[in-house]
Amino acid sequence: MKILLTTSTWLDDAVLFGLRKGSTIQSRVARYTYGFNCVDQYDKKNPEHKQRYAQGLTFLNKTPRGKLRYVDGVFEALVKQGSNIRVSEKHTQEDMCPIHINQTSAEFQLYSSSSPTVRWVDDGGMKKIGKVEIPCVHGQKTSISMSFGNTEIMASATNTTTGLVRNATIKYDFNSL
Repeated sequence: MKILLTTSTWLDDAVLFGLRKGSTIQSRVARYTYGFNCVDQYDKKNPEHKQRYAQGLTFLNKTPRGKLRYVDGVFEALVKQGSNIRVSEKHTQEDMCPIHINQTSAEFQLYSSSSPTVRWVDDGGMKKIGKVEIPCVHGQKTSISMSFGNTEIMASATNTTTGLVRNATIKYDFNSL
């Protein structure tokens, strides 16, 4: 294979180094915090929950245990900014279940942030980077995973009750979304 480059010698060396078998990057430091949108059961003693209630960001839901209030827009981090992440290593949140009695699927909205301490998906600097949906009914459990390849982020949702998996791929160039 011939490579024609008309730039400096260090770039030639970098390309050749990258093409050499077995010399790929094995890990990196996360530039962003990555995670997904979820809900929390409303806690009237939590000042953040009270504030979101006042803003209309909670909802009542009929469950087998009666009507419960939930806070929407909670950000659950899978990887925090500054963490060491290995290529293709899965970062997973397990044992989640649908909260609506009539729910037929679970949709995970995926986000990134430049802050390691972000709490809500509507906080400043949050960027929606994708989504993945999995068929799942009330009483079944799900999990969400993200792994980081050389040029893309892979996300998968799993119905852990049935074993069904749905995948999504997110490009690192978030500006193109």
